[in-house]
Amino acid sequence: MGAQHQRRRLEELVRYGLATIASAAVSFGLPVALHEIVGLGDTLAVGIGLICAFALNFVSIRLFVFRSDGVIKRQLIGFLISSGFFRLAELWVFLLLTKLGTNYAVALIITLVCSFAAKFAVQKYLIFTRPDRGDNHPLLERR
Repeated sequence: MGAQHQRRRLEELVRYGLATIASAAVSFGLPVALHEIVGLGDTLAVGIGLICAFALNFVSIRLFVFRSDGVIKRQLIGFLISSGFFRLAELWVFLLLTKLGTNYAVALIITLVCSFAAKFAVQKYLIFTRPDRGDNHPLLERR
């Protein structure tokens, strides 16, 4: 792997981390604001926050992280399916680790780090690619 290729992958990984932080902020901050300031019920506020975080994740990962211009319908379906799969896998790994005697906080950190890496790989190499080229073609470098 060339130095420029490694640099691009590192930049994607940093952007992925930033998108993850933004998503976490929306997942937490929006429901709190909707409940505490606007007065919505806590369940409705959390539901709205999760939907908004999902939308933010899809858009930011597609456009900001991988700069993909592949078929949006295929990418959205893949993202939706993989998101559900990853939530289940995260729960399974967490339960397995705690069943093996791992402290819940350590188990959660291990689960989230593994999930972060796995989601990055799946989204980069399976979801946000161009089917006609099999790669991530940045929007700014269209021919």
